[in-house]
Amino acid sequence: MLNYWFAIEDPASATLWNKASFGPEIQPTLFPATGLGQRPFPNLLQALQRSAVNGLFYESYHQPIPPAAIMRQVPTIVSLDMAHLRPFTPDRNFFTRNVLANLLQSGGKEEQAHKTARLAAGFVVWSEWACQELVHNFEIDPSRVLVARTGVDLADWDSTQEKFQITRRYQTSLPERIRVLFAGDDFEALGGELLLEVFRRDTELADLCELHLITRKASVATYLEELAPPPQLHLHLHPAHTPAELYLNSDIYVLPALRPTSPSHLATALAAGTPVIASRVEGLTELVKDNEDGLLVKPNDPESLTEALWRLVRDPELRYELGKAGRVRAEREFEAARNTTRILNFVKQQTGRSAALSANGAAGFTALNYHSQYSHPLNAPEK
Repeated sequence: MLNYWFAIEDPASATLWNKASFGPEIQPTLFPATGLGQRPFPNLLQALQRSAVNGLFYESYHQPIPPAAIMRQVPTIVSLDMAHLRPFTPDRNFFTRNVLANLLQSGGKEEQAHKTARLAAGFVVWSEWACQELVHNFEIDPSRVLVARTGVDLADWDSTQEKFQITRRYQTSLPERIRVLFAGDDFEALGGELLLEVFRRDTELADLCELHLITRKASVATYLEELAPPPQLHLHLHPAHTPAELYLNSDIYVLPALRPTSPSHLATALAAGTPVIASRVEGLTELVKDNEDGLLVKPNDPESLTEALWRLVRDPELRYELGKAGRVRAEREFEAARNTTRILNFVKQQTGRSAALSANGAAGFTALNYHSQYSHPLNAPEK
């Protein structure tokens, strides 16, 4: 039996992996992240040293990429997501900057960080844009990068949607305003400030809409202190725990990102059948097709964003058609069960190849059967 470990940062990812079909040949063990510090998985290395592990799947969204000490001994697949954006500098593509920042947190200089990246058995990313950045800027073999847009358990989502619609039938005082939803950790980089600016400028639009912001308190606090809120402004914190009703009860999902990104929240909006407005930046142009399943606007352009919002506010039929097409796209590209299977196959393929290449190298960890007390669903606690 193959012993695969999953160092999972995102609670939504843990839920998806709990439902994954591993087959009889795989024993999975989960290590959930314990925080956003330098050592998010504090007992992972020690546990690995006491076990025979065939492969490690490691999420590096906000967390450091695993140190070389781990990747030299255990074939490691690193999953990267661009939902979290670090400060941009003109002299470096910020995907590379993000990956370098995560690597440098694990110790070492920039040149060592590039070498550490190449120790990974493979990478999983959300977009072809991110894949090309790894290939060109880190000299990663394209065969070691999988583009897989996991994100939504459609079966569970549809059950939630059905219950939501039943509840809605008994509501007699639904809001008359158009419900506009923004979701993202990095409020400024994902265009939250730009969206507030649009509502500050266009008071007529603000009067017609409810604006819902799902973000982290620290990232939005500065803007809210200076804001005379437009009517019906709602703030919801901690996107990882967003109730599905916020998406199902929205008329428009807006992501006016200033820079390239490919956040998983957009997949949730598409699955909900919510029409999307997004910026024409790398990453998003792969996820939204203009005038087919959403509208694309110029980045950092309040006029372009205002025009798109008015277009959907005035045309409920267009909102319906775009939302319906977005749901079809979610079924085709974002269905979690199918994509987690693709990722698992990739993990087995790449870790197997990595183990074969290093068969003549140092011996692996000694087995103390650390995982034997755990069984699927993934449930290993942090010590």
